[in-house]
Amino acid sequence: MERKEQVRIGIVGPGWIATAHKHGIDQSGTAELVAITGGSRERLDRRGAEWGVPTAASLADLVRDHRLDAAWVLSPTPVHYEQLRYLLSEGIPVLVDKPPTLTLREALEIEAELGRTGGFIMPGHNRVYEAAVQEARSIIEAGRIGKVVSANFTAVGRPPVELMEGWRKTLPNPGGGALADSGYHLVYLSLYLLGPPTSVFGSQATISWDLQSEDTATALLCYEGGVAATLLQSWATENRAGTPDLTIWGTEGTLTVCDGQLSLNGTDVAVDRERDPFTEMVRTFVSAVRDGGRPVHSFDDAVTTMAICDAYYRSCETGCREAVEHLSSSKGPR
Repeated sequence: MERKEQVRIGIVGPGWIATAHKHGIDQSGTAELVAITGGSRERLDRRGAEWGVPTAASLADLVRDHRLDAAWVLSPTPVHYEQLRYLLSEGIPVLVDKPPTLTLREALEIEAELGRTGGFIMPGHNRVYEAAVQEARSIIEAGRIGKVVSANFTAVGRPPVELMEGWRKTLPNPGGGALADSGYHLVYLSLYLLGPPTSVFGSQATISWDLQSEDTATALLCYEGGVAATLLQSWATENRAGTPDLTIWGTEGTLTVCDGQLSLNGTDVAVDRERDPFTEMVRTFVSAVRDGGRPVHSFDDAVTTMAICDAYYRSCETGCREAVEHLSSSKGPR
């Protein structure tokens, strides 16, 4: 069988997270990075020289001059909306880093545009491509821990100072807060493993950083039947205790994931801890665009993730549990 040509990808926003995406593109065997744009001219030129790829002065130039098959939108969240609209108008499939837009309203508008145009946007939900997370879902779906009783999703760590300046420091909620930014990963993991909650109760605090939004977020996700899951995302301190990333308790057993290792009832489950989720994400994207495969997470899931975040922030304002609105059709194992 004749080998298909690699998908030609352009990166918009070659910042720090772009290095992980570039590695995934390079290792995928299905795609190649052909050009980059975004950020200051100095940083763009430096990154282009480092990676050995041409640079473009603007997104329009990137599209016009480099025969893109797809674009990776890795720029700061506030500019995602306009960039996504432009790429959709050009008919270019997109992978967009989290969060996909600054507000739920913008995400709903992009979702509607996808419905009108038949375009393709896959969210960069990289953690659902981890081997331990995918195996955890398989175990839950197979009923090996029985009915889910409760769950906990935790991420604690102080980001580098340079990442906490600029737009993260100055934007009000929901643009720069711990839950809407880093905690977004925990929310889509809960969606992937447990399905969508019906309501959220939220609490927030700003402890260690000079931000207009929270550096510590705690959320209680409430599901049908009274089952609940807690989420903790904090930028205020380091996790010095080796706390598991996630724990899911069932009537017949308990799952934990800690540093990429999956355990079932305290016994380690064999998973490929070296598998790179960014590489798997690229391969899934290429399969979906080129061969009609289904991505692990679709833009619908990104909208639901943002709807959960939106309910969290509304709860922080009202002090009451708030319903999750605009749920997609996403259904995790329950």
